[in-house]
Amino acid sequence: MHRQQKHQLVAISTLLLTMGLTGCFSVSTPRGFVELETTAFPYKAVSAQGAVLTVRRFDNGPEAKLHFWKQVLADELVQQRGYTIANESAVRTKEGVLGHRFRFKGRYRGEEHAYQLAVFVTSSWVYLLEATAPAKDFSRYERAAQLFVASFKP
Repeated sequence: MHRQQKHQLVAISTLLLTMGLTGCFSVSTPRGFVELETTAFPYKAVSAQGAVLTVRRFDNGPEAKLHFWKQVLADELVQQRGYTIANESAVRTKEGVLGHRFRFKGRYRGEEHAYQLAVFVTSSWVYLLEATAPAKDFSRYERAAQLFVASFKP
């Protein structure tokens, strides 16, 4: 196994083991969503129609940059979980924090779903901001997902 593959394997293991950690961050709940207080996520909000927004955080140790984490996440979601990348791009919060946004397609409970994942990296933490809804409905939540990501402050 090559050194980079070992580093990615350790990173994926760390990611999966620590995804439920809470952290210090702030985010605004978009109109049409309600934040849930009791959840396994540090932040989770839902719409009346079932769209979901979440924030997860895990330790960035050993410290790696955004480029590394976006590759780890893309590999995990595409190669291990069967998602397809619909598009991806750089993204910035209102505060100017640089991250990376993916839009994935996949199936959940037999239905096609859209899954947006924005990743932001600090020296200590990796933050994942997620938005998901049935694919046929996701365009209705596109603006809310953009505002959600833009409001994020690590």
